[in-house]
This record gives sequence, structure tokens and C-alpha cells, in this order.
Amino acid sequence: MIEDDALPPSVRIVEALARYYDTDPLALPFTLEEKIDTDALDALFASDRRSVSVTFTVDDHRVAVTRETVSIDGREFGGEE
Repeated sequence: MIEDDALPPSVRIVEALARYYDTDPLALPFTLEEKIDTDALDALFASDRRSVSVTFTVDDHRVAVTRETVSIDGREFGGEE
């Protein structure tokens, strides 16, 4: 099994959105690429910068991403729940 922190942030966000919406990632009513430039997001987190955080909205929901967590409307998704 791949650890959450080994996954690119774009994948972690899709998984978090699926859990938030209580659905399969493939059943989301949108693709993440429709909402944000996922290549740029993943490149930013792949950089050597120690502290990285990005915040954006998806269908009026606030998504905040750090190296450790993804939070949606303040609900954190990261590691084991």
C-alpha cells in the first residue's frame, strides 16, 4: 500500500473529495483538472520548498492542501481516519 504522503497532491485531493462527497473518485461530478491546474499543483509540491500550502474552491467548498493534509471546509483528510 502506498502511503498518503507518497501520493501526488492531486491524487490526495481527489480521494479526499470522494470521501467528502461519500462517493467513488470516478463518480465525482467533475474532474479536478476542471477546477485547478493539477500539473502546476503537483510541481509546486514536488519542489524543495519546505512549507507549501494551496487553497482554492471547488463547488463553493474551500479546499486547503499542505504536504500533510487536505482539508475541505475545515474537515481534515490525511493519514488514517
